[in-house]
Amino acid sequence: MKVLVTGGEGFIGSHTVDLLLESGFSVRILDNLESQVHQGKKLEYLDTRAEFFQGDITNSDLWKKVLEKVDAIVHLAAITGIGQSMYQPSRYVLTNVIGTAKLYETIIGNPKIKNTLHRIVIASSKTIYGEGAYVCESHGMIYPELRLEEQLIKRDWEIHCPLCKKHVKPVKIN
Repeated sequence: MKVLVTGGEGFIGSHTVDLLLESGFSVRILDNLESQVHQGKKLEYLDTRAEFFQGDITNSDLWKKVLEKVDAIVHLAAITGIGQSMYQPSRYVLTNVIGTAKLYETIIGNPKIKNTLHRIVIASSKTIYGEGAYVCESHGMIYPELRLEEQLIKRDWEIHCPLCKKHVKPVKIN
């Protein structure tokens, strides 16, 4: 079974590639080697058994090429960084939303690809859902509001209980 891992040179993607190869899958990687993350270079430690393609996920022709004879996709490719997305919204939407739409358009428009493909796994982060649930050791389950600007200015990234101000622990999302 051949699996395409988009963003396969990223932190999560590279570990996903390793696990897939260890499990006996054939792996193809699509990554743009984003300069902010990779400085334009491939990972030195990435397993050479994985077939590598460098390119942009908004490129429909590239999708056609990398999806050829693929049985499954683990789609991890995205530009990350909440802060930067605030001052580069078009770039983030183009890559993260339109790039994923181009993936689906390519699948839908190509019966050969569509008929070969059995599974698509799309990754995301809990950021799209808000902060989520946390547990305070003194007050139990809490659902905090967004962090206030004055907290972020202090470079305090932690979530605090709104009642006792102690650090809280995230609850697993099922």
